[in-house]
Amino acid sequence: MSRLYFHTRDEGTAELMGFEYHHLCEAVRTIARGTVGLDDGDRLKGLMSPEVARSSFQGVFDLRQLNFYRTCTSTSRRGLATFDGKDLDAFHLVLNTAMALGNDPIRLAVRIFGQGDIHAWVDGSNRSWVADIIDEGLDFGVYRQSLRGTSCGWEDVTSLLRGADDAPVVMSYSVERAFPDGRLTDYVYDEDGMSPFDDLPAEEQWDVAMAGLRSEKRPDRRGLEIKPGDWKGVRFGYGLSMLDLLADDYEERIRRALA
Repeated sequence: MSRLYFHTRDEGTAELMGFEYHHLCEAVRTIARGTVGLDDGDRLKGLMSPEVARSSFQGVFDLRQLNFYRTCTSTSRRGLATFDGKDLDAFHLVLNTAMALGNDPIRLAVRIFGQGDIHAWVDGSNRSWVADIIDEGLDFGVYRQSLRGTSCGWEDVTSLLRGADDAPVVMSYSVERAFPDGRLTDYVYDEDGMSPFDDLPAEEQWDVAMAGLRSEKRPDRRGLEIKPGDWKGVRFGYGLSMLDLLADDYEERIRRALA
């Protein structure tokens, strides 16, 4: 069974069960689904590239059954449309819609869904703040303590987060790259997937990978820190949501985002 891991250098690792991770992902998708009504078909079809439209609109228009509907609310990176020569990423649209409409537990679910597998992280001073959001999600019922008698793992996660305030916590997903991840460093991997990074002591691997994760030199590492300062304003890709695509002034909104 898959796991979402919360790693620390010296305090150990807490595990969130895979079924709870996927529950959070589905909650995010559901919010995106809820913004689209049956009267929105013409608008969305007009925005789609011909290839996506052909594969999406088969038979009677029903958003509950369309391939488009599944595409736009899955983890697919497939572009929904091409506008002025640029793809609108369906995955980013889903994440941004939930960021715009959700409360704090939903926003954390978005960050876990969108970035947990690429090492989203929390600095020491913000660990208790994230634990408080998790507690709020459990109180609201957005997060679950258990499923059919099996703990989801949140108690271990919040205990780890509150265990210290002077060291970061980093996420990884069990079916993706583990942490410490040598590809966050300047160490070069050969064609067999081997690198001098693999021969470093465990603590040194952590330190080097964490330094790479904190680096602002590479765009793919920016925006992975979960922190209060930009909490409500985080957006993915071009920053567009389904709300933008369905607004009366959608063309202006898209052009402004792509500029």
